[in-house]
Amino acid sequence: VSFATVNAEYINPHSYSFDWINRLSQKVGIPFLPIGWLVLLIPFQPWIFYFGLPARLTYVMGQRMKPYEWTDKSYEELSEPEIAALRDEVHRRMQAELTAAVEKYGRRPYRWKQLFKRMWKHRKYFPFYLPFCWPLMFEEFHRLHRKHPGQPIKIKYNLWSFFRMMLMNPITVCYFIPIVGWIPLLIRGYSRNQ
Repeated sequence: VSFATVNAEYINPHSYSFDWINRLSQKVGIPFLPIGWLVLLIPFQPWIFYFGLPARLTYVMGQRMKPYEWTDKSYEELSEPEIAALRDEVHRRMQAELTAAVEKYGRRPYRWKQLFKRMWKHRKYFPFYLPFCWPLMFEEFHRLHRKHPGQPIKIKYNLWSFFRMMLMNPITVCYFIPIVGWIPLLIRGYSRNQ
């Protein structure tokens, strides 16, 4: 069964990936680094690393495919060109399903009105649904997880929690320091990855 994600390219639009950059980023524990216009802002505010535009993602389940029914040979009897032909057929069908899903669900990649309605509805969690608070929440979750391993984690979200999280996780201050803030963050990421 194939799955497609429609509008994911709008989270970080016009981004590209380069193997040599990904190999460097993996040294500090980052699996890959998409290079686009948003990455230009990262040196000045490291929290922008967590930023993504609020795209309306739609997950679409495709039809069940049974490639073993498309041939009368067993897997062991198939030649490499026959396996490649089956692979290409799976790719063709998945691409056709993705194209149909984009036609149906990809017309409006952003729903700003819905975003602001949800922000208003969940205003008691302000400012934690904004991207600049995400590093604080990740660090606080990590701290509580280390403190109480195997137990459910309950985090309080209110305006004072912002300052408490920053006090309990001093490394988070570095996310708000332009350029120089990256030094302790990269050292920490590199040492954790070793």
